[in-house]
Amino acid sequence: MKLSELLKRRREEILSRFGERLRESPAPTDGIAYSVLLDGLPSFLDELIEDLGEPEPPETPANTGLGVDTGVVHGEQRYKLGFDVVAVVREWAILRDIILELILAEPERVMPEEYRALSRHMSAALIAAVQEHAEISDRERASYIGFMVHDVRNQLLSATAALSWLRSTPAQEAEAIRAIEASLGELRHVLERELTRARLAAMRSGTDISRYRVRIADLVALVVGETRALAAVRNVRVTTHGDPELAVNGDLRLLRSALVNVVGNAVKFTGEGTEVVIRAHGAGDVAEIRVSDRCGGIRDESRERLFAEPARSDPDRSGFGLGLAITRQAVEAHGGTITVENTPGTGCTFVLRIPRA
Repeated sequence: MKLSELLKRRREEILSRFGERLRESPAPTDGIAYSVLLDGLPSFLDELIEDLGEPEPPETPANTGLGVDTGVVHGEQRYKLGFDVVAVVREWAILRDIILELILAEPERVMPEEYRALSRHMSAALIAAVQEHAEISDRERASYIGFMVHDVRNQLLSATAALSWLRSTPAQEAEAIRAIEASLGELRHVLERELTRARLAAMRSGTDISRYRVRIADLVALVVGETRALAAVRNVRVTTHGDPELAVNGDLRLLRSALVNVVGNAVKFTGEGTEVVIRAHGAGDVAEIRVSDRCGGIRDESRERLFAEPARSDPDRSGFGLGLAITRQAVEAHGGTITVENTPGTGCTFVLRIPRA
């Protein structure tokens, strides 16, 4: 029996079984369309059928065989879907097992050279997929580290410049000290952002977040205190309004980090000498925190990417998208949501909604 004939005859069954088993595996397949899960597999099978149908399948090294191009595209697509390397390897093992099951169920034997050709082509596709997945991961990790270093460097440069000014112009001591405090505060926020990322990563790996009663008024007071120096430098007023008894069950560190990112961005990008307003009220079974600024609004194309990671939503807003991506993750870890209301020419209102205690 020719293996190519078997694969051609059972092609649709192979695809169906693959989709079913992949959904049963630990891979993150929820909400992903069937056609997306099969990414590249139909064309790979067709190429495999054609190659194995030749009188003498050509001998090619595993890293150059049929399936390399499919593997590269597949590795990139799986990375974007959130598959880790283990999941990528596992799904190729699923495909291999399905084909072997069909071969063993046939009364006629497959020739050894066809087994070798099948193994060679599947190895080529798997190696290419894993390599592409790893390369994208490395590139994004390097890009992210570059963002973080850029943020830290900017704040250190600002603090150093303010310190030099303080030394040369004693009459401006108070203003220089405020500038240093603001820069060091921003640096602390960058480092806390990284701690939050680490905590969220640990949570995704199975570590539960701590949950206890957190009064929103206390949370807001902490955040206002942390952004006070930056607000003073920019002559921005931060005012608060809300229900003093409003509370949620959650991790204070994650919630503080989420709100610091939002309020810090509002203070940073609102018009100098204007106001940032924080309102906290109950809305049914959720606590709603609204942070409004006078930044003039944001472009529609930037708005769509605000919560994306790692891209920055706007070159003039250093660290904006990165911080908000982490904010969204922290809020969602509490079963909540974050959205933005944009008023062109006026400003933005970021709205955090978290289930009430």
